[in-house]
Amino acid sequence: MDRYSKKGYNVLEYNFRSLHDFTKYISETPVSRHFRLRDHKSMEEDAKVPIDYDRAIYYCNNGGNVNFTNLLCLKRKIDTTLLFPSIKTEVKRDVVGICPSVPDYLTGNPMSMWNVKNSPEYRCIEICVNLACDYQTTQEQLFARGIFVQSLIDTLQYKGYGVSLNAFHASTFRDEMLIAYFGLKNANERLNVRKTYFPLCDLAFMRRLIFRLIEVAPLKYSWAYNYGVPANRRLIESFVQMPEKRLIIPEPDEMGIMGKDINKDLDVFLKYIQFDKFVEKVK
Repeated sequence: MDRYSKKGYNVLEYNFRSLHDFTKYISETPVSRHFRLRDHKSMEEDAKVPIDYDRAIYYCNNGGNVNFTNLLCLKRKIDTTLLFPSIKTEVKRDVVGICPSVPDYLTGNPMSMWNVKNSPEYRCIEICVNLACDYQTTQEQLFARGIFVQSLIDTLQYKGYGVSLNAFHASTFRDEMLIAYFGLKNANERLNVRKTYFPLCDLAFMRRLIFRLIEVAPLKYSWAYNYGVPANRRLIESFVQMPEKRLIIPEPDEMGIMGKDINKDLDVFLKYIQFDKFVEKVK
């Protein structure tokens, strides 16, 4: 945890290398003096978030949730739209192949065949997802955006890119700001859909676990009334640390994802991120 002042804000910044580090911290750190027992919104019953705090901890550590099967079915449909592998062809001498190399054959060289090997172009892309969202954001909106992000990662990896996935939360109250970073995937890892499902697709990650982080954070003021306001784009650009070659995925409302029609939402998502232009920029 780091504390610093910048542009009139007192900033409290966390950097969690893994989801296990995050759940360990919020489980072992006492709730601050600003929150009485009845103020714990991370523990409240909420029709929008049927998963309680303990269950949220379990899903965060172990992956998935009750809707995970639905995600897999929808993701397969989206993958058929997005997955068009881009492969670089490499021709080399080998003991087997598609045609002989006549000079090598005549001289008795055992590597006398031309073989074709498909190898991907490897460049690294960082995707950064904003986990903060307005109270009115629905589970369906988060679900759709999470599926799109996962399919996008698979698409980029099939095209030969290394993709790292990081998420962040940034919110403010008065002159205080809380920023938290979550490492979800390294560039040399394959996407673990089950592991990334809960933070990307479930409203309970925000309403149960990030709210608990606010409850245990050593903040100057009491955030008990509204648990802070999501930082706007200007503040995110000024305060949230981002690598140069990155794609920022904002909250669903900013992208225009409504959570009612998966096909329309996918069109909106692809238009917003300008996928083809982004890929060209990182080449």
